[in-house]
Amino acid sequence: MKTKENKGVTLIALAVTIIIMLILAGVTISALTGNSGITKNAKKARDAQKNAQTLESLQLMFMDYNIGEKDEETISQYLESKVRSGDIDEFRFYIIDDELKMVIKKDERYFFVRRENEFYTVTEMGTELGEIIPGVTVVTREEFYSLRDNSMKFKLNEGESSTLMFFDEINDPFNLEILGGNVTMYVTQDMSLTNAGMTRSAVDIHPGATLNLYICKGVTMNVDSGYGAEGTTGNALGAEGGKGGYAGIHLPEGATLNLYGKGKLIAYGGNAGTGGGSTSGNRGGGGGGGAGAGIGGNGGDGGQAGTTFTPRLDTNSGSDGKAGENCGTLCIYDELEIYAYGGAGGAGGYDSTNNSGSGAGGYPAAGIGGGGAGGRRWRSCLSGWRIYIWKWRK
Repeated sequence: MKTKENKGVTLIALAVTIIIMLILAGVTISALTGNSGITKNAKKARDAQKNAQTLESLQLMFMDYNIGEKDEETISQYLESKVRSGDIDEFRFYIIDDELKMVIKKDERYFFVRRENEFYTVTEMGTELGEIIPGVTVVTREEFYSLRDNSMKFKLNEGESSTLMFFDEINDPFNLEILGGNVTMYVTQDMSLTNAGMTRSAVDIHPGATLNLYICKGVTMNVDSGYGAEGTTGNALGAEGGKGGYAGIHLPEGATLNLYGKGKLIAYGGNAGTGGGSTSGNRGGGGGGGAGAGIGGNGGDGGQAGTTFTPRLDTNSGSDGKAGENCGTLCIYDELEIYAYGGAGGAGGYDSTNNSGSGAGGYPAAGIGGGGAGGRRWRSCLSGWRIYIWKWRK
């Protein structure tokens, strides 16, 4: 009998124990899966640790590039090799808040690549990605200085397109020549370009070609296309006219320039060359060249003085100044600031022997528009007067 009572108590106690354990288990599961549960907090801690490891691995990767032997390897080449090796998932460019950013992807997260002095670093992105820009050719400072003659030539067939992105600040002579096709150029850092030592504008768009120029917010692009060559002094009876000035951005008739962004563009047309002066036996100087537009056509060359002496000046073998080029198609979008300045016309050549006979000066050019016309060659009234005296004496 005593044994039966003990068994009954034991069974009841076991049932109560099981019920209590189930209740406690339910409370524990609720605590683990609730809003403030241990499982969620553990997941957050795990994700934070993983994110920290990802950022640390990227920082170490860039540290290796910053202090390592680059062997002329550019930052874009380095990142492309890391994509191939699997160290990063992606290396691309995106428009974010109207600015172009270099972005890398690793472990489903995106990071900005920034340059501070001579070192590259990464920071995790805090905004959503905007429009993806495929097929970008990157130009960093290292890649720019590796260019031959500081020139870039795009020879594309009709319907073909290419995109060029300047990632670093560049302040040097540079020539971008677009022979055909559709080229997009993104400027993300301040840029100051000249055509020093070159025989064309710093940015030269050929007829039939299109340039889409995007200047990011807070960025200034300054284009100064220098000066035309001075006319050569004639060594017989004629003097060469001054050379027409180059346009800051050469946009001749048949070419198209589309401007985008919220930055600032400043373009200076080149001053024209002075007409060649005369020497002993010459009959006056050449005309001055016409100036180049800030954005538009090149200036026309000045007229060349005659190389033979004839009684009637209208049959003089010299030539009048050439007309400046007409402007192509210019379209301006967004809130871009544009300052375009035409160059000055060249002065006419001077007859140093007779202290007279200066050729006409060339014409200045518009900020945006066609280039200035070249000045006329020198026409001497004195020669006609001498012919008249000869006839009177006869």
